[in-house]
This record gives sequence, C-alpha cells and structure tokens, in this order.
Amino acid sequence: VTSLSTEISHAVAGEQCGWGFAVGDAEAMAQAILLAADHRDELRRRGEKAQRYFERHYTLSESGRPLREWVAGSPSKAPDWRCLNAAGWPLPIRAADLRRMSPPRRLAYRYAKFGARGLLAQLLSTRKRPERVVPP
Repeated sequence: VTSLSTEISHAVAGEQCGWGFAVGDAEAMAQAILLAADHRDELRRRGEKAQRYFERHYTLSESGRPLREWVAGSPSKAPDWRCLNAAGWPLPIRAADLRRMSPPRRLAYRYAKFGARGLLAQLLSTRKRPERVVPP
C-alpha cells in the first residue's frame, strides 16, 4: 500500500504489485489497507510480483542505464545552466566575471546568491579581525 507520489509508487500500482492511493486521500488509504488485510492471498501474490519487478527493473545496472547512455552520447550541460535566479543573476557566475564587477555590484550578486545571513556570515568569516592588545 503506497501513496502515489513517486516514480516507484506509480510503478507499484501500475504493475499491480500493490495498491496505490492519491496523496492526502485518507479514505482511499484506509480502503487500500482494509483491502490488503482482507485479501491475504492477493497481498502475498502482489508482494511476490513486486519483488520480481524490482529485481528486474531496479538493479544497479538498470538504474544507471540513463546515466551511461548520456555519457556515451555527447554530454551537455543541464538546461538550467546559467539561468537567471530570482534576483535576475545568472548562476553560477565565473570567478573572472565576479572579479571584474564593481564592488557594489559584487555585493549585490553575493546578496542574491547567499541571502542576507549567508552574505553576512561570508563577510565576517573572511574579514581579518584586528588583534586585541591587552594593556600592561
């Protein structure tokens, strides 16, 4: 019994390896649990079918197949590479481009990238603090 929220849960329900219900549907979940409890032979059959399905489709070699195909072809950058973030900055910016920015623009970029807390933490961690001189 699974909520239909992941690729695996859809496979379980679609291949008749278990019972699925919509996320947030408590009534359907209760019905699926009761159905499984009332039909023990069907529950066992679906469990065995699920095991065979997963042994066939979710092996290490099978789950890595899309990655191997991508690498064997001509790998390219992700579609969102250098897309604008919410503040309108392309991320990531190359270090050379960042060094060429004016200090106010560089500060604005870092604020957009790290947020206020992250920027403050970054500035405080890199700023050299003066040594305290203890009077004699």
